[in-house]
Amino acid sequence: MKTASLARRIALALAMACTTSLALAAAADADWIYTFQAGTGAKAGRTPAGPLLRVGSDLYGTTFWGGAADSGTLYVMKPDGAGWKHQSLFEFPQTSAPDSVGYNPAGGLVQGPDGAFYGMTTAGARFSNGAIYRVAPQSGGRLKVTLVHAFEPGSEGSWPTGELAFDAQGNAYGQLANTSGLSGAGALFELQKTARGSVLRIVHSFGQSAVDGCNPRGRLALAADGRLFGITANCGANGYGTVYEVSGAGGTESYRVIHDFEDRKSVRPSGGLSIGPAGVLFGTTEGYAFDSRNIWNPVDSTIFRMAPAGNGYDYADIASFDMGGGTSVIAPVDVDAAGRVTGITASGRLFRLEATPGGSYTQTTLGDMGAQYDVSVQYGVTYTADGRQAIDSSVFAGDIDKPTAFAGGLFAVPLR
Repeated sequence: MKTASLARRIALALAMACTTSLALAAAADADWIYTFQAGTGAKAGRTPAGPLLRVGSDLYGTTFWGGAADSGTLYVMKPDGAGWKHQSLFEFPQTSAPDSVGYNPAGGLVQGPDGAFYGMTTAGARFSNGAIYRVAPQSGGRLKVTLVHAFEPGSEGSWPTGELAFDAQGNAYGQLANTSGLSGAGALFELQKTARGSVLRIVHSFGQSAVDGCNPRGRLALAADGRLFGITANCGANGYGTVYEVSGAGGTESYRVIHDFEDRKSVRPSGGLSIGPAGVLFGTTEGYAFDSRNIWNPVDSTIFRMAPAGNGYDYADIASFDMGGGTSVIAPVDVDAAGRVTGITASGRLFRLEATPGGSYTQTTLGDMGAQYDVSVQYGVTYTADGRQAIDSSVFAGDIDKPTAFAGGLFAVPLR
């Protein structure tokens, strides 16, 4: 259960970006629906690696560790009337064989235009740099997991981040965070669908100029007109990360930075981007707790919006969370057709922002897992098929004083 130790909270905020927050309104109850096993080789997996993918009523997910080789797993959560039932589907083998899909998944699964699921791994596969893999559900609940592309050292890079994003033509875009691209500061890639199969090419190598961003991360956002938007965690004109835009396709893309984050304001974008009505972008910044002198000097975590304005974008912070008090938002937010923004703090408080006629935003708490348990939420929520629950994962579960807590778990917040 939760404890109120200030020292413990500060240590946790520094180590894992876990936070605490105060509910702003009466919230629905929240509770665990599954706790992963602890210990090396946990068959059911441990430590969630990304957001859940809903297909019908089922929720598919990944774990970074666990399985026979302690190299990660794929699993599904199925509603059983009384709650949720966990089923292990695949254990990643720890091998670098030519046809290996790699191991230690990065991010969650996404569904491609062909109905199959796609994901990425951070290690193993032919070049020991991880890979893109394809998951095809089979009869009897089985999965067929096959290699799509193994990341190559030098020409491509390593350490994929976030999930793939598919365009209308079936091409997929993704990001490599480190030791990638011409400068080693990360890369944006496209996995092109051709008659001879999938071919990977680098669209942009980050960090090639003094004002470019570096270390891309989080959710990519694809606009209806084909433009692609993303974030970098560092570099840029001020050194605190950027928002970027890529337009065009097929090797003739145009890349530009459309926002530089500033010191003492909102810094270090975190979860990625979402696109709302009229092409407005929404994202999050995690803030920070220490300055360059390693002195506690927090900058608030924020929710921001970027509205198209001429050839650029008007940036505005629409909500802030007191990083000095231990509150931050790491996961991406969701935006519905009415422009309402739903997000979750790292401590498990699910909230909604709604615009007022005057242009400001009101904030309402929908549920608070952190009011009952210690959690560290780093991925966005997934909604059940009936829209009555928001499901998310925590990289640890329960009492952080117990080593077994760091296996992680899944929780549900009822929506009213």
